[in-house]
Amino acid sequence: MSSHQHSRPMPLDALASQRRQPSQRRALVTVEVIAEAALQLLMQEDWTDISMNRVAERAGFAVGTLYQYFPSKEALAIEVYEAHRRSVVQTLSGIRRNAMIERWELPHLLRRVVDLVVWEFAGGVTGSTIAPDIQALRRFARQGWHLGSEETLQRCFKQTEDQLDLFLQHVRHTYPEMRIRTDPLAIYTVTRSLYGVVRAASEERSLLLDTDQFPMELTRMMLGFLKSS
Repeated sequence: MSSHQHSRPMPLDALASQRRQPSQRRALVTVEVIAEAALQLLMQEDWTDISMNRVAERAGFAVGTLYQYFPSKEALAIEVYEAHRRSVVQTLSGIRRNAMIERWELPHLLRRVVDLVVWEFAGGVTGSTIAPDIQALRRFARQGWHLGSEETLQRCFKQTEDQLDLFLQHVRHTYPEMRIRTDPLAIYTVTRSLYGVVRAASEERSLLLDTDQFPMELTRMMLGFLKSS
């Protein structure tokens, strides 16, 4: 995943070493190990070609253990992508807090948001990310548009809106002379436009993902809309 979370997956043996814990904690660690194994396989090949037996083998468990926690392969995929989206939202919240504390200008904040979304949801090149295997990240991102829960995907969109709204309200209060749109329609439109274009680029395997011009243009699009009267 992200340059922030999953560009270097945690070794499974490091996770497995934590298993000697009280039962509740041990269960959480087991789920984490299984999900990490599934994530690693998702970065290497299509989910349709991955069996629960292979996930179990990668995780170091009997396949019966997997079914204790995940009743189906689909449920496991949902867990992997839900964890990924939670990570994205957490990172986004951190970006917004830094922006408010350090008094970033709006273009800088928007570029950071765009970079995060392009990287996490398409494996696109950005100015601040380096990936040892960009194609693995793109495979994971591309499959996520169809394997994860639609509910959690929509929640991720909404939480992106919320973080952007908090920052725009802060900008409007700090710089009352600056004319920017902070109405819900504007925030909804720029957020959904961002995710929609990134999804299209991901699913089409667009060559634009290899260029820094792509996130630059997305930033210009959002800034131009928010500054329109």
